[in-house]
Amino acid sequence: MMMVGNQVRNYYELTKPKIWYLLVFTAFAAALTASLLFDLYVSPLTWVLIIGGVAAGSAAADTLTSVNDRDIDAIMDRTKGRPIPSGRISAKNALMFGLILTIISLVLAWLINIWAFALMVFGLFDNIVVYSKWLKRKSQTNIILGGFSGGAPALIGYVAVTTQNLEIGLVMDTHSHLESCIACQKGLCKGRYPYATRNFR
Repeated sequence: MMMVGNQVRNYYELTKPKIWYLLVFTAFAAALTASLLFDLYVSPLTWVLIIGGVAAGSAAADTLTSVNDRDIDAIMDRTKGRPIPSGRISAKNALMFGLILTIISLVLAWLINIWAFALMVFGLFDNIVVYSKWLKRKSQTNIILGGFSGGAPALIGYVAVTTQNLEIGLVMDTHSHLESCIACQKGLCKGRYPYATRNFR
């Protein structure tokens, strides 16, 4: 029983909960703002779909990027203790777990509406493929072009309530590219990521 509990904690840690907690909050806040702003009722089912979909999608992205980055994570002090590089979870199992979460997130987003589904697809693709797979190790634009996915949860929360005045939803993109760009810590530099901030040092 203890082994099962430990493994559950390992998979939970793999999803980087501190990140997806924040993204779920932004989706919730955006949906609540849209509801209050336009005086629209949001059903309990829609709230469940918003929170569940964004949680699953964010956790899926964090899991699959961890699979992509496992070799770099293994040499960085900040990340070498994570579930995959520490050997607590195999890359194969993490991949399967991430794909299951991806499917769940897409199904839940589809049940909201086509806009939420499109934004979920965009967010997953931008974070997992554009940022982690294509640009993270190759281009100084990685955190900028790959950072757009951080705004997807807020937009999903907004369009789950209404699609009118979408420019308001765009303003709710609370993801700060600048803050991410200047967060090139010692561990990231050791991993030799080409962060744009190095041009300003």
